[in-house]
Formats: sequence, structure tokens, C-alpha cells
Amino acid sequence: MNDDFFHDDLELYINNVLKPYWSNFKYSRAGGIYNPDIRKNHFNADVLISSDILNGTDIEYNPKGKLFLHYTSIKNLISILRSQSVRLYDFNNFNDPLEFVYANKYFLSKERIELELKEFKSQLFGLSLCEYNEDNITNNINLWRLYADNGNGVCIVFELANENINEIYDYTFGKIKYCQIGVNIEELEKIRERAEEYQKKYDFSCTNLEDLLTPICCFYKTNLFKIENEIRLFHFSKKRPYDKHYDDEVKSDLNNQNSKVYFKEVPILNTSNNRVPQLKIKEILFGYNLKPEHKTDLELVIEDLNLPEKIPVKWSPIKNHFI
Repeated sequence: MNDDFFHDDLELYINNVLKPYWSNFKYSRAGGIYNPDIRKNHFNADVLISSDILNGTDIEYNPKGKLFLHYTSIKNLISILRSQSVRLYDFNNFNDPLEFVYANKYFLSKERIELELKEFKSQLFGLSLCEYNEDNITNNINLWRLYADNGNGVCIVFELANENINEIYDYTFGKIKYCQIGVNIEELEKIRERAEEYQKKYDFSCTNLEDLLTPICCFYKTNLFKIENEIRLFHFSKKRPYDKHYDDEVKSDLNNQNSKVYFKEVPILNTSNNRVPQLKIKEILFGYNLKPEHKTDLELVIEDLNLPEKIPVKWSPIKNHFI
């Protein structure tokens, strides 16, 4: 059987099923086990994550020249500064129980969700950020309450230091799209319909479409979380459930519920590695409920860390509402 025919079928499938919505889709490998004397009527593939993979979709986001906010506890801040890195945790550590499942319900069977959900989530890593703007800085008390220890924590202001974001490998930035509960996600519904129609018409299908669409499904959430207005830094550490993490830098830890989770560290200080996001800390904002004496203690602890660069620290502007 000539492989040229298979590759033609593969490209036609991708162009007709995926690219009407996901125009910048790329795959790193496509194949399967076939009888050489029989036409190859299916394929499986590994998606290739890159900084521009979401370009052309409604979840595309260009981080260049932007500032980002990350709300967290003081304990986590000290851990970030001490390790000089920020952690991207796997999706099992996220607070939304519908994370990833909400969108992938179009492709994953109920049986696979029940049996493999934890494995699916263990291959996906994310860091939740908000874009820096006046409203988020001065008025958004909900994010302080939910993610910064009810105003007793901090907000870290990050900037992306990479000069050329197109060099970033295995990571992408995207904006979360919030959808109404009970209402179909039109673009994903159409992908499924196109896949079914293509199989009927041409007898050619993708056997792991749910794996292939994993990166897209990681950027849809319900309207319940709309107040977050989240920008997500996303990393894909392995290509399908039950594979081992191919990245040696993936580590494990116990979360607050004493469950095992995985994480990947991204440097926060200068690094010569342009293939990873360089999230440089521009400043640290203290929470509005933090006591003055605790603010002083925190400043002294940060000073004792002897960081290679001095990081500006100040009260959050939202504290003006409490004076």
C-alpha cells in the first residue's frame, strides 16, 4: 500500500474536519498499525504544541508586551521566590471540577471519563493569570477573596520577558472562553459533526480525536467562573493518557487535599533558555487585609532571600477602599 495515499487522506481529513475552526493545527506524528495490502482508513496523531497553535481560534491570545496578575498566598509567594520559578500544576489540582471535561464531553465517552479522567488531567498543565488592567487592579475584590487568602495574600505582577514568543516550545497562551451551562459549544459541536460526516462519506477517521482536541478543550469553562477573566499559560507534557511524562522536569507533590499532583516549573528570573516562557516578576502587591506588621515581616523575608534582582513591593490599590 502506497503511503502517499494515506498522507493525502490525512491532509484532506485535517483540512476538512479540523482546520475550518483550528486553522493552525499541527501534528508531530501520525500513523497506526495497518495491513499493507488494505487501504488505511484511519489514523491517530500527536498534536504539536507551540506558541502559535491557537492562532485563528476565538481563544487565541498574544501575550507580547502584556502584564499579568497572579493572585496567591504568602506561603506560595515565598516558595516561588525561593525556587526562582513558578509552578504550572496539572489539571487535577484545579478548583473547577468540570475543568477539561466541560468541553471534551463532545468526544469522550462517559465510560472513558469515569475511567481515565485523572489520567487525562495529569498530562495537562496550566497557570492561571489575569491581564493587567485598571479594573482588575483597583476593583476586583473577588479574585483577592478566592485566590489570595481573602486579601491576606499577594498579587504577583508578571511580565513576559521573551523577546521572541514564537521560539517558545511546548507552551501556549490562550484566553478562556466562558459558555452557558446546557448550551452546546458550537465550534466543538461542528468539529464532531464534520468528523462523523467525513467518516460516512470517505470511510476515513481519526481514532484518537479526543486526544487530538485536548489543547482546545482546555480553554473552555462555564459562566460560573466568568469573574476570573482568565488568561491561561498551557503546557502539554505527554501525548495521551497512561503514557509516562516524557519531560524529566515534571515533578510530583501532594496538594492541600493530600492527593498526588504533578507540576512543571517555569523560571521567573533571567534565563538563557528562550524555549520556555520567562515570567519575570515586575512587582508584588500586598493584600488589603494584610496587617502592617506582617507586611514588614514579609519584606524582611524577601530581603533575606538575596534575590539577584530587587523586586518592588507595595500595597495593592484596592486597599484604598478600606482606609
